[in-house]
Amino acid sequence: MYTPILYTPSGEVKVYPKEKAELMHKSWFAPPKPITGDFSINGPNTNTRTFHLVTYKEIQDVLSKTSNQSAPSSTGIGYKILKWAFTAAPDEMSAIIKASLKLGHHHKRWKSSLVIVIPKAKKPSYSNPKAWRPIQLLDTLGKLVEKVVAQENHI
Repeated sequence: MYTPILYTPSGEVKVYPKEKAELMHKSWFAPPKPITGDFSINGPNTNTRTFHLVTYKEIQDVLSKTSNQSAPSSTGIGYKILKWAFTAAPDEMSAIIKASLKLGHHHKRWKSSLVIVIPKAKKPSYSNPKAWRPIQLLDTLGKLVEKVVAQENHI
């Protein structure tokens, strides 16, 4: 989607896509606050949670609750394709999810996202970055793994 020329609060003009993206980012996200305090780890790990190997049925139940209308990630893969893949190769897909959980590994690809902007309704001018809303599209397989964990823990 085309975005019009944007203006900074001081009136500076932003024309190029990279400039617009940087301006929108600055207007939406405040700089992080400095981290303070003692974050040293003292003593043994007291995590007593037992590991539960997720079942085929649990994965199938979580996947069946996802919407085929959800926007796909930057890969173009949506839940409809994941459902098809699970039907076509349930053992392989289950193995990927189970291995991720057993190893405690959330793949780097699942942590990346694509941010798109959509205009907010009924704004008098779209030259203000605040007239736009960021939407983050995450990898659907990564989201599925997160949903399985959330379902397992009843979060």
